[in-house]
Amino acid sequence: MTGCDWHNPQYRGGGGNGYLYTLNCNDSVIRDSSATNGRHNFDFQNMHTAGNVVYNCTIRDGAIPSDFHMYLSTGNLIDSVTCDGDYWECRFRPYGGKVMHGQGGAGNVFWNLRGERYPANRKFIVDSQQARRGMVIGTGGSAFKASWKSSGLRELIGRGDRLEPQSLWLDQVNRRDQREAAEDRKKQ
Repeated sequence: MTGCDWHNPQYRGGGGNGYLYTLNCNDSVIRDSSATNGRHNFDFQNMHTAGNVVYNCTIRDGAIPSDFHMYLSTGNLIDSVTCDGDYWECRFRPYGGKVMHGQGGAGNVFWNLRGERYPANRKFIVDSQQARRGMVIGTGGSAFKASWKSSGLRELIGRGDRLEPQSLWLDQVNRRDQREAAEDRKKQ
């Protein structure tokens, strides 16, 4: 999915209302898009929500954070996203009706986040308290702070401009394309 601009839902109350991008899938890419004024601008749900990429998007003024909502979503990449009055959250969530949401995720990567401004009630653009091996690699902009669980990997907080590559997803796409081109040349 590319080039979408979702904003201003009519109702942002509980029960799944006002969620703009809800991922309940695997191996999908959302790129060059924006989300503004949602309850959750982005929302990852369920254990099978894995291998997804959010690239070069903007999250703006969510009522509550863009999040890894429930049931341990793993192996997703948030890459080169701008946070403008919104933040990402991946942590234990004690909410829910008959079944608690529980741990939101593990092994998810936040790569090169850019912060324009912090949300009104937080002073960070990502809160990564994942069950295992969550990563926050490179943040920048005027709002660059991150919160994380001590066992998670973090590097270049406030120094995302030094990050190589600037986009992990684009780097992998380029490497794959080069490898396929080399294989095609061998076949000729």
